[in-house]
Amino acid sequence: MITFDKEGETPLNDISGLIPKITTRAELDSEEAKSISNAFLKYLLLPSEAKNIQFDEPFLRQVHVDMLGAV
Repeated sequence: MITFDKEGETPLNDISGLIPKITTRAELDSEEAKSISNAFLKYLLLPSEAKNIQFDEPFLRQVHVDMLGAV
């Protein structure tokens, strides 16, 4: 059974295999922050590039993967 500490949080007892080697909320928060920071740099570092981005569903799915795919 998957349980959530707070609504919307990634559960620590997730059995899907998406959270390797993470056992505490602090570790999960740290890994999520790193991934989100990397995605931020990838997509928003050069605002001049934003005009070339097509904000469609495939793009937003890729942003989501880049932000949270490692965890």
